[in-house]
Amino acid sequence: MDKWVMPIAFSIIVLVFGIAGAQTCINMSGSNGQSARKHAVKYAQELDLDYKHVSCSEQDSDGDGYVSCTVRNATGLIAIECAGFGLYTGCRLPKVVIPGSRRIDVNDR
Repeated sequence: MDKWVMPIAFSIIVLVFGIAGAQTCINMSGSNGQSARKHAVKYAQELDLDYKHVSCSEQDSDGDGYVSCTVRNATGLIAIECAGFGLYTGCRLPKVVIPGSRRIDVNDR
């Protein structure tokens, strides 16, 4: 049984570094921005926004699978977060983060 411990541990380490490396490559390749822009355009169309321009960040800065996007229309700018390359789809309103605060989960008791 001891002869399997090292190969299994090595495989787990390789897998972890492989996933981290793949995410880094996706962030650096620009795939996040391209995918997010498609989602942002679709989002603007679904909301019937007369958009002039859509731009999205290339990098997922907080690792949640969404990148920051801006939709410009006749009245101004709309900030949204759209799914980058990965498991998520669509867009959402940005998360509000208050510096120095802790995350509160409604399921905490």
